[in-house]
Amino acid sequence: MKVLVFGGSSFMGRSALKQLHAAGHQVTVATRSPEKVATLDIPTLKLERKSADSVAKVLKMAKPDVLLDMICYDEEDAVTLLEGIKQCGITPEHYLMVSSFFVYHHLAEWEAPATVPETMDDRYTYNKLAAEHRLQNSPLHERTTYLRFPFIISANDVTGRFQRLIHQVLEGRKPGHPDSGKMQFITKREGGRILCELASLPPQGVIDVSNGECLESETLYRLLEETFHHPPEPLEGDEPCPYHVSRDLCMPGTRLKKLLKRPLLTMEEQLIMEAKRYAYRHTL
Repeated sequence: MKVLVFGGSSFMGRSALKQLHAAGHQVTVATRSPEKVATLDIPTLKLERKSADSVAKVLKMAKPDVLLDMICYDEEDAVTLLEGIKQCGITPEHYLMVSSFFVYHHLAEWEAPATVPETMDDRYTYNKLAAEHRLQNSPLHERTTYLRFPFIISANDVTGRFQRLIHQVLEGRKPGHPDSGKMQFITKREGGRILCELASLPPQGVIDVSNGECLESETLYRLLEETFHHPPEPLEGDEPCPYHVSRDLCMPGTRLKKLLKRPLLTMEEQLIMEAKRYAYRHTL
């Protein structure tokens, strides 16, 4: 199967690239920075994501069966994709858009964004909602899987969140009061596996990326304290948890469980695995 990946030069996208390639797919990556994937021995095309001409050129060259889009960040990106498809006349059989569970700050479970609020304080959530809304009102919708991911954790987290969490635990700077909401996360490796497996399936509509578990921040800190054999310190800081959510964001993940070849690791297993990777890299 010919799989074209938009983005994918780092973090979960890079993990997906490796797993797609290892699974025997004919993978091409389209990115603004081809030099970042030069070591992967995967064909690479130059892409300017905000240019419909560039999108059309890449689609025409790759002629993909599947398009995995790691970088559809906002409505402009969705429009650019649709215009690029129209220009070149090539529509992938399956389009996978990486979205976020933060859309549930505004939506009920499984709901498609019928409308997008005119103003939202969280621009990231607003932009994802607007991108989904544009795609769900386009001819591409019937060929699309919308993957609403929770937080992505990794020992080399590009956002720095996971590293801050580890150092809060080691330095006794965990928040003095628990967050108000429960949350979910997944490692970049498990996320990459999901992208690889779903790329081989027909379009699925909205998929919540979750095994159904949900953790409070207090449990998060306790598990890390136990992993690092670091007893809780009386010192507490004002710095919030890097994975703060204002309300419970707990996706059931029922449909995903039925699609995967093997179950996701538990959140505890994933957290401890990445914490140990971080400790090994930093000789803690």
